[in-house]
Amino acid sequence: MAGSGRFDREALLDRLDEDLELLGELFEDYLEDKDEHLAKVRSAVASNDMKLLYDGAHALRGCVANFCANSAFKVATELQNQAGANQTSAVVATAQKLESEIDLLTQELRAFVAENKP
Repeated sequence: MAGSGRFDREALLDRLDEDLELLGELFEDYLEDKDEHLAKVRSAVASNDMKLLYDGAHALRGCVANFCANSAFKVATELQNQAGANQTSAVVATAQKLESEIDLLTQELRAFVAENKP
């Protein structure tokens, strides 16, 4: 990733053709979607529902992929793979790690979007 942080700023801006208005819209959609998907992951972990967990992790992968967020993407992929393989003993720690990654990513994205308002 370019620079330090949770996402690749250069790749993100390139992906969006430097469209800062689109960046703001994409971030607003992300804020709505990530909460829904995190709630799904939490519920799935609590109920030991690997299908729901797989779906929630998969949805989060999509959310963070839009922002070139490699670290969160890797953890979401790991959780999705664990759920798909029914590795119930591993998912709690990975889900917590994913939630932490999402929180840190959200903070950095919020600051980046604020700095780049059109």
